[in-house]
Amino acid sequence: MLDVESLSPIPYRIVYLVRHGQYEATLAAPDPGDGPLTDLGRDQAHHVGRLLSGYEVSVIHHSTLIRATETAQIIAGYLPDAELRASPLLKECLPSVAPAALSLLGATATPDHLRRSDRQARQVFRQWFQPPAADAGETAREIIISSGNLISYLVCRLIGASGKQWIHTTIQHCGISEIVLGGGRERLLLRHNDTGHLPREMQTI
Repeated sequence: MLDVESLSPIPYRIVYLVRHGQYEATLAAPDPGDGPLTDLGRDQAHHVGRLLSGYEVSVIHHSTLIRATETAQIIAGYLPDAELRASPLLKECLPSVAPAALSLLGATATPDHLRRSDRQARQVFRQWFQPPAADAGETAREIIISSGNLISYLVCRLIGASGKQWIHTTIQHCGISEIVLGGGRERLLLRHNDTGHLPREMQTI
């Protein structure tokens, strides 16, 4: 990971967006399509934890879905000072897409579902992706653990692309996107879908 603080004396917020590990969907899960991590998914999460263990992370935000919660708990084992905070806002969703791409989403993409998902995704961006105040203290590091669609949407918004373009991006299980909030650029995407911490045989999508 890049030592961002060496680039400027201005305090930043650094956010690591992490997709949950590989999981197995089960009908027993409260949310359709959700389920616990597989053995591989747990190993993927351990690799993320080891990678980030050298940083002072203050909080780990995570979706309330089983797969994201388990991923967060494993990573938190490497970051004993980080507070775990669950939020249903970080659950998987289907933000709106351009009409030409609707066929890619399947039968679940009803107009009502897309509207609700779009409101959710916009709220996540407003809540977590604002630069720090000018008089902020030391650089803060946070982790957000969520699902592929929402992370793709957030990255698109971050770089100024239409949020509808998320359908044309992807992120692998336990891939990491690193974001710097603050400074001259206000929002800076340092990396997206980084899986260098995972051996090739452990990279899944």
